[in-house]
Amino acid sequence: MKKVLKEKGIYILAFFVPWIVVIINSMFRNVWPLGEGSILTGDCREQYYQLCVELWSKVHSGGSVLFSWNAGGGFDFLLNMFYYLISPFTLIILAVQKNSISDVLQFVIVLKWSFMYVSMLYYFMHTEFNKITSNKKIISFVCASVYALSNCIIYRLNLFNWNDVLILFPILLLLLEKMVRDGSWKKYSVVLWLAILCNFYTAYQVCLFLILWFVLCVDKSTENKLKKVLIFVGSSTMSAISACIVILPSIMNAYNRSSMSEENIKLFRTSYIGKWIVSIWGLFSKMFIFDNNISNSLTFKPVAYFSIGALVLAAIYIGTKSKIKVKLLVILAIMTLSILSGTLSYVWHGFSIPHGHYHRILYIFVFVFAFIAMDLYNNVDQASKKKSYISVACVGVLLVGAFLHITEFADFYGYFISFMLFVFYIILVVLYWKKSISNNIFVVVFCSLIFAELFANSLFVFREYANDSIKEEYNIEDSKKLTDDAKLNAGERVSVINKSDNEGLLLDMPVQNMFLSYCFGDYVRMSRALGMPYDDDALYSLYGASPLINLMHNIRYAIANSNLCVAGMTDIKTNGEYTLFENDNIAGLGYMVNDKAEEWDYEKSGPFISQNEFVKLTTGEDDIFNIVYPEVECVNNVVLDCNPDALKNGYYKYDYTVATVEGFEYSIVTVKVPEDMDMYIATDNGIIAYTYVYIDEELKLEDKERYKNQVIHIGDVKKDQIITLVITHDLLTNGLANTLSFQFAGFNQEAFEKAYEKLSKSVYDIDVMNDNYVKGSINADKDGLMMTSIPAMDGFSVMVDGKKTDCKKVGAFIAVPLSIGEHDVEFKYITPYFKEGAIISLAGMLVYVLLCVMTFVKGKEDNKKAA
Repeated sequence: MKKVLKEKGIYILAFFVPWIVVIINSMFRNVWPLGEGSILTGDCREQYYQLCVELWSKVHSGGSVLFSWNAGGGFDFLLNMFYYLISPFTLIILAVQKNSISDVLQFVIVLKWSFMYVSMLYYFMHTEFNKITSNKKIISFVCASVYALSNCIIYRLNLFNWNDVLILFPILLLLLEKMVRDGSWKKYSVVLWLAILCNFYTAYQVCLFLILWFVLCVDKSTENKLKKVLIFVGSSTMSAISACIVILPSIMNAYNRSSMSEENIKLFRTSYIGKWIVSIWGLFSKMFIFDNNISNSLTFKPVAYFSIGALVLAAIYIGTKSKIKVKLLVILAIMTLSILSGTLSYVWHGFSIPHGHYHRILYIFVFVFAFIAMDLYNNVDQASKKKSYISVACVGVLLVGAFLHITEFADFYGYFISFMLFVFYIILVVLYWKKSISNNIFVVVFCSLIFAELFANSLFVFREYANDSIKEEYNIEDSKKLTDDAKLNAGERVSVINKSDNEGLLLDMPVQNMFLSYCFGDYVRMSRALGMPYDDDALYSLYGASPLINLMHNIRYAIANSNLCVAGMTDIKTNGEYTLFENDNIAGLGYMVNDKAEEWDYEKSGPFISQNEFVKLTTGEDDIFNIVYPEVECVNNVVLDCNPDALKNGYYKYDYTVATVEGFEYSIVTVKVPEDMDMYIATDNGIIAYTYVYIDEELKLEDKERYKNQVIHIGDVKKDQIITLVITHDLLTNGLANTLSFQFAGFNQEAFEKAYEKLSKSVYDIDVMNDNYVKGSINADKDGLMMTSIPAMDGFSVMVDGKKTDCKKVGAFIAVPLSIGEHDVEFKYITPYFKEGAIISLAGMLVYVLLCVMTFVKGKEDNKKAA
């Protein structure tokens, strides 16, 4: 035991440090594992947990992993699984009971953190660049701590699906060094292949960095440089080819997930590419200890803290005479510019603009600093003290300048402690250089202090992982009680409003709402154009949906906390604050419409006119919405003027510049009802907002979600009643331009009933429906299109009477051309390019095996000759 502790104790300590942080956090903040709350946060809480539940349900029921109907009208589950769930750790999640998934997922998050820590420590202990003879373990441990306890790694914990690659990252660096040294490539190729399979997106970033690291590893002593280059390029390419089963469908389907128009994509790229997305002050302002909010990377602020001590060491490194200093500083410059520059960021993020988390390469940036700290100790005694003092002074100036440029301060003691640490580290270095303290004392004190600040900071920022329990927040049991009596026929769906965006994955029920990275972009655009709410390009749901929109999406039931969120439905059951509503006006998964339906352009006009156009093209009936022009007053500190040009097109549009206390702003919109009507209001906010609705001063809706636009079904109102909307923003700053836009309409129930009679005349009768296959029949009363509520995704194939048929699109839905009479219609989904990717992967693996056999045979022959 003593021998094991002596040899492996440092790894055991590295493994348990994250668990110590988590347990202390649990004790003081009442969260998992000892408390009632949860450490699931961000996308992990909103997406990945639900995907784990859905995968568990599919595996244990024998369902297909290709497709799922349980969110967004249907989505490609395999692509989301490739992006999030390809990991050996997923097997742990699948091995437990369904009600334990949230606990096991939290366990896996911390377990991966521990393995990241251990694998990085292993790297620093075994890299050929580590020439340290005394104090090697403590220095290697602290260098690994600089990486594993940095804010960027702690922030990435909730992106747990990508962290398998970070576990393999240090191993790849070691294998790359070995390749440069002796030309070995087999293990490198396998580990890179595994990294790409686990997450191709993060692995792509690692591959780019491996190119830089290969250049660093090659020096004058490297033999057969050209051969080593060919081995590196060849083995890396072979790994990528062998992983095409994941890469090919993911990349080829990436365009379909975009919910932005071509024009907006170009505009977004223009605002990102060629721009400085972060200033040098912004970067250094996030290097102080005890950052109040490590999740604000959404505002382009990099989560850059990795200890003040490591920053001081990097400054001192400028004065060393290390053989690799120039190359290493060039790599550091490239990584720094990649954080500051939108163009380089665009390249590092796979030639795409990262959504929300703009600095996903920070772990590489931090690793370079940790490596510099190690290499400094190799050369600290040969450092030019003058150059080191100058560079340390420059870093001090940058920290002071960053502090002076901060507009939103964290707690004062964080900045105070940071500057005190900076000074103390410098004093330690000066004392060492003056030989006032011994080498051992210098190393122990300096390293202990770095670890202490990292550990203390970890405990502080880990409060980001102190949340309510999943079960308490989502109230899944309450939803189950509401839907116990709900009887869904095949193809029918449920709309869940103001609850979890992926409720269907938790309930194992076809729910229309969805928040997933690999969603269907056309569906999002259509939903948005019809006025449905969104606060993210990967999210859509039905809120305030008219009877027509519910029919188009085949919505049988809705769960909502207000009748202003639904329309044309009857409340049948209430549990707590939520009510189950039932819709009788649906036509099924498919129904016959006129051929002209194909001409419907949902983006041509606003949400109400678009629905009128749909009715006209599909049935030939009259408008179901009448645009009205009530008296409206919009106040934001002052009374705002309505844009007259927009008003001509039926919109009340108000442009203004924010002038209010930072972080809080609201507008009050007062509407005088012009006539008796069933009223709808479409709102469009330039910035995400909360909405409150009053009717004659009585609060009718207190929205708990934040949306950019939405439709509110006010319901039956009388002439001269007063409706008040309070639009509240919480993400605004002074001087920011904003736009509020409103459209008002009355619903014509009689016109809708005429249209509904035609739409429900010939409907699709489903015989078989499973995860990726639907079969049924329809008796078409005329030549035309069988419009469906199935998303028009590329992976669907359609068979009519046993013959493959080219389908059409109506909006974002599949439509099938049919002649009058009875027809059998089948739909089948297979992820596009999945088969092709699998064939290419198989070919790559066969090449790998063949090369291994050839190498083995050649090795035996060489050994015989040598003997």
